[in-house]
Amino acid sequence: MGATTTEGTGNGSASNIKPLILNGSVKTVNIESNAVTAAKLDNNAVSKAPLVLNTAAITLNSGFSGIPLILDKVDGIVVTLPAATGTGDTYKFYVKTTVTSNSYKIQVANGTDIMSGVAFGSDDETPLSGTPTAIDMWVAGASDDTFTMDGSTKGGKKGNYIEILDMAAGMYHVRAVLTQTATEVTPFSNAVS
Repeated sequence: MGATTTEGTGNGSASNIKPLILNGSVKTVNIESNAVTAAKLDNNAVSKAPLVLNTAAITLNSGFSGIPLILDKVDGIVVTLPAATGTGDTYKFYVKTTVTSNSYKIQVANGTDIMSGVAFGSDDETPLSGTPTAIDMWVAGASDDTFTMDGSTKGGKKGNYIEILDMAAGMYHVRAVLTQTATEVTPFSNAVS
């Protein structure tokens, strides 16, 4: 005898489960009457709350894509990205707490992935003085694979922002806005082997 199924019609029933395709992968969403409106659609139709990162190390996967990632650990965090495969996944980091020891380090998963892109840095020693400060533009080198903020010369201060896009197999694109102090230096390096 074959199996039979019955489709319900109430809240949470199978009749209210509809497939949703986001960035090429199928997601399921419980669609109830008037539950989702155009005004509520945000961030690829799925609202994602910020995630506070406050452990010494974390390895990301594609589930972290599109979620605001809050760097909130005074003694730093090492973040390892998934292998770059060209998924289009974007990882957005916001510095809530200025790092004062160690660093906020964002690195690739292996010795073949690289980072391309730019970081813009501004000297914060004279903020709001009415005189614009000089802007440094740091371009990733051909083999750079790590982005490090030290709370001083490389950024990592409250309010800094880093966006990293999985743009192609073996390659991430980085854009960042940093506040730097003292003698500013690039946050990019080749550190993963």
